[in-house]
Amino acid sequence: MPTTLSAGEFTPGGGVTDEATRVKRRVSDARLQHRTVIYDPELCLNTPDWLWVATGMRALDHAIEGIYSTRAQPFTDTLGAEAIRLMMAHLPGSVGGGSDRLAERGWCQIAAWHSFFGGFSTRMGVSHALGHKIGPHWDVPHGVTSCITLPHVMRFMADVAPQRFRRIAEALDVPFDDPRAAALASADKVAAFIAGFDVPHSLKAAGVERADPRHRRGGRRRGGAREDRRAAGHGQRDQGIAGRRL
Repeated sequence: MPTTLSAGEFTPGGGVTDEATRVKRRVSDARLQHRTVIYDPELCLNTPDWLWVATGMRALDHAIEGIYSTRAQPFTDTLGAEAIRLMMAHLPGSVGGGSDRLAERGWCQIAAWHSFFGGFSTRMGVSHALGHKIGPHWDVPHGVTSCITLPHVMRFMADVAPQRFRRIAEALDVPFDDPRAAALASADKVAAFIAGFDVPHSLKAAGVERADPRHRRGGRRRGGAREDRRAAGHGQRDQGIAGRRL
């Protein structure tokens, strides 16, 4: 009975960080696979907004990277596109004190469900891989890394596989007349969407200091406040890492 949107409940494992080496690894065993997953949005009402939004961005990350994956297929494209549409439509109303907050959280759960069955079938991409490096090294929650990396990786992929953005652009209501232009516009729209929430969307905002970043440790920031809490994430197989200044 999950209370966040990362959709790790559908996997037979999780992520573990070695505190000495700062390396995150996947731990997996078929016996860890849940037989039943129950979504109850009422149980999620006490989930802090920052954690709810960050894991929602992780689900959005799963959906988008599943679509432009080299292993994409019509089944995963359809689920991913619907996940994008639902998350963009319902995540804003699921936070704050709105009267529809309960129903909106329920729709976000459905979006997370859709996103993971797409992404898990295609394997994850560059944004997810970067998150596995940034997260354990600087104590940045797994969902927050998506808030930071996803728009940048989308811009990178706009040059690599712009034609794969058709379903992403459609889900974001972006015209697809020119594939590369549409891919870049999709990245901009996702970046603006993330910026509308009280979550870090840069390494600096997450508390990563520019001076000698390799050795920085300690608490992290959300907005302007330093925080010591650590959000559990889940690990997935990565396709690789593309170096890029974030």
